[in-house]
Amino acid sequence: MNPYDCSRPGNLFVGYRDILRGMREKLVENRRSFSVQGGRRCGKTSLLKKLGEELGASAPAWLRWRPIDMQAVVPHTWADLFLAIYREMVAGIPGAPPAPDSLNHYDPDFLNLLDAARPAMEAQLGHRWITVLGVDDFDVAAVTLPDDRAFQHLRSLLMASRHADFVRLVAAGSSRMNDLIKAGSALNNLDPVFLGILPEADAREVLRAGFPDGKIEQELFAATGRHPYILQGVLGYLWEDRDKLDLVAACRRFTRDRMPTFKQWMKDMGEGGAKIYGKLAAANGGVPVKALKVRGLMLDDILQTLSYHGLIDDADPDRPRVSSDIFRRWFLQNADVEAYSPTQEPAATPVKKVFVVHGRDQKIRASMFHFLRELGLEPLEWGDLVEATGNPTPTIIEVLRAGFEVAQAAVVIFTPDDEARLNSKFCTDEDPADERELTPQPRPNVIFEAGMVMAHFPRRTVIVQIGKMRQFTDLSGIHFVKLDNSMDARRELARRLRMAGCEIGAAETETGWHTAGKFEV
Repeated sequence: MNPYDCSRPGNLFVGYRDILRGMREKLVENRRSFSVQGGRRCGKTSLLKKLGEELGASAPAWLRWRPIDMQAVVPHTWADLFLAIYREMVAGIPGAPPAPDSLNHYDPDFLNLLDAARPAMEAQLGHRWITVLGVDDFDVAAVTLPDDRAFQHLRSLLMASRHADFVRLVAAGSSRMNDLIKAGSALNNLDPVFLGILPEADAREVLRAGFPDGKIEQELFAATGRHPYILQGVLGYLWEDRDKLDLVAACRRFTRDRMPTFKQWMKDMGEGGAKIYGKLAAANGGVPVKALKVRGLMLDDILQTLSYHGLIDDADPDRPRVSSDIFRRWFLQNADVEAYSPTQEPAATPVKKVFVVHGRDQKIRASMFHFLRELGLEPLEWGDLVEATGNPTPTIIEVLRAGFEVAQAAVVIFTPDDEARLNSKFCTDEDPADERELTPQPRPNVIFEAGMVMAHFPRRTVIVQIGKMRQFTDLSGIHFVKLDNSMDARRELARRLRMAGCEIGAAETETGWHTAGKFEV
């Protein structure tokens, strides 16, 4: 039997020991939750399988691992996801209520369902019970769900609900996981774990499972870059014809047979990732980070993505290099190499203009304009858009259409300029304090204009919140950028502007935007 059969998840799984040890300890002792990020074929499924096996063998009896395959669930509503979670939580628990056909509300419906199941869980597992949900391909839900309510509810379940002590999550996914866990996102409470190429000791153990003498170690590691999928696949072909031990032939067979995976990797890179990888591939060695900068691209994010796809070796973070020579050669043969010349500049027309909607706080307005200009953008006032319509009395939709003809994106600033509360005659016992007491909120015109731009141009709109204020039910599922003077918040706003289509070269080459403006009220 071929010891390198990688069609079976978990077969010959030897990597990421330190990662597994740290996750086990934190799940049991600190009750943390994790996101596991890795490229396609980097061993995420195998890692989840191994973690489940190790928890089952060594964890206390009150800790229970429950695997969920998001490819099988394919949730289209938040209720689809939470019904799948409940079914796994109570599977094999005598006396637990069966899952209903549907759920109308997270609170109270789902939480009440867990209330009803708790006595059975405690009878089976004890009062300290914990269910660890191991969700593979978690980021599939980011594509199939219409909004982020499911992720907001999941955050609440893990952190704020009365069941928070009893549920933990280990969610594995690829590049879309970044959007789910980054600063300001619903699941930024998850501790990130990144996969990538195997350490030399682990790669050596894989090699010697079938070839104890390790004769071809140096050549094999150079060809495969210690990428777990490429390494195990090439070794599989070597094992089939082990009398010849022809590494060149095995690499050719792997490239031919796994070409669909290579094509998917190149697609997953995106245009920006392909530019940076192309520079590294053309150099065939370590490249100084400064030499990789391309105007309009967030280099740190791209290098991180290439790293957890296992496509680069960043053991020296100042001089990353291509990991696998097999994929490098295939990439250079199948990609537009000229596009990756270090002297090549993007030919795209700069997209610089951003219109800004703001309230009465003129200091914040001035700070935002300063910040945008330091990013190399050109901020516009509402009056500029009115003028662009050519109509002295335009409707708001005319202004918005004109705005998005002359500008690439809109930034709507929520500042706590007004104070409001619910009229006392409409208050009920269930209403929270911010309905009963005067609570800060943005100006009504800013709220209205935010709703209009989000309704008509959601992908080109960035909503920024500065300071504390009351929540708006209709906007509760929208990811605000909660802006303050921190670098994380500033970087997140720059990222959102780039996602909205703005060209931001200064984010990589200048530092003025690090301190431009004061975002505090």
